[in-house]
Amino acid sequence: MENHGVDPDVEVVQRPQDYAAGRDVQLDEAVRLALEALGSTPAKEPPEIV
Repeated sequence: MENHGVDPDVEVVQRPQDYAAGRDVQLDEAVRLALEALGSTPAKEPPEIV
């Protein structure tokens, strides 16, 4: 459809109080989700060089 962006995967509401306090709730939620994903699927380690 024209004039319609992509629907968000995660809905994050940024309140005026957050903006006034300088908090970025979208970034905080993204970091939380990334750390949660790393906890369930840890990053792979590079192979040892012999």
